Amino acid sequence: MRKVLLGANGWMAAVWMLCVGAAFADASQASLPPRSQAGLSERVALLDDALPGHDRAANARLAGALAAKGFEVTRLTADQLLESAALAAQRFSVLVLPNCASLPAGAVRTVDRLAREGVHTFCLGGPLADRSLWRVGGRWLDATGRAALAERVVPAYRPFEIKAGMDLTAWRRASSEGAANN
Repeated sequence: MRKVLLGANGWMAAVWMLCVGAAFADASQASLPPRSQAGLSERVALLDDALPGHDRAANARLAGALAAKGFEVTRLTADQLLESAALAAQRFSVLVLPNCASLPAGAVRTVDRLAREGVHTFCLGGPLADRSLWRVGGRWLDATGRAALAERVVPAYRPFEIKAGMDLTAWRRASSEGAANN
């Protein structure tokens, strides 16, 4: 299992690493393992979806650069990455996760499974799932976005309301347990 963490401009390093790997593969086809000889070494899966913090233009440049070097690039949506069974049917040897810090929370299990199965994983802009995302109402939100959404929720019923300027000195906590009454 290989996981590589690269910085913000790490996609350029990833392209370089994949191109160098392709050059070595072309140099000695006979010494490659059977999986690589079957053409799987040239298949790359790239997460390319409109997730918060993701740069679709950079993903397009990365996919174009990889395709220009002879790699077969499959662009994955976040939903495809979440469907572990769907990825089992697609065979590829490299998974590239641009801005891996901003990933759907459930995708971490899929990424881990793929890495354990031998898929080389490039995590660009990590650390991995540092800003986990959840789909809420058709939008992807991180923890801050979910908290902001929860703050906007207005309760349907309030038994009483405490307002600024109220005199609460006479208030006492009430409970069915005598020890809790102070």
